Amino acid sequence: PRQRTMLGAVAEFVYDSLVPAVSLVAGVYSYYYLSSENEEDVKMLRMIFMCSTSLVSAVYALIIAISGQKGSEATVTVVNGGRTTHMTQSEYDASQAQDHLLTTIIGAAIVALMHFKLDLMLPMLVQSVTLPLLLLQSTIFHVCVLGMRRRRPFAAETPLTLLRTMSFKSLKKQIEEMQSEIAGEKVRKRMTTAQRRNRNRVNRRKS
Repeated sequence: PRQRTMLGAVAEFVYDSLVPAVSLVAGVYSYYYLSSENEEDVKMLRMIFMCSTSLVSAVYALIIAISGQKGSEATVTVVNGGRTTHMTQSEYDASQAQDHLLTTIIGAAIVALMHFKLDLMLPMLVQSVTLPLLLLQSTIFHVCVLGMRRRRPFAAETPLTLLRTMSFKSLKKQIEEMQSEIAGEKVRKRMTTAQRRNRNRVNRRKS
């Protein structure tokens, strides 16, 4: 059992470190071997970026289509911005795939803008190699394509999902509590300083 636990921990570490490691390798490769002045490098990178983005987007679109045809009647309870909603598993899976698809498209648009306006090669290369990895690591891919069982709702994996599930009222309340705590700490510090001054005055009088 200990050996299995060690192997599981190592596998989890490798799994979590895969995207950062690949991004680092892509950065080193871009620094030493890619040049924005070389037309062949630019064409090759653009082609890889287009293929990667198109492939990943097509897979998410396919997941949306598959989820729509399942027609699962099981319900999923989701908390969106402090509001509790109920939807079927098919609707939930489709919404998760849509979040991933929109995140992919928006990210690709930003990277393309940085490339064409600023001649940056690194963001496009990193995006090209990490998009397929993020697809393979996504829970919606595991469930709808690989057929794995995962408990719904999933943990937030995209900025869109995180914003949708975030409760702005609770966030505002937390900010107000933090501000009140900071203000209270300042008041306590001021009181401590005043007490010190009074104590010093008393000591001087006694001496």
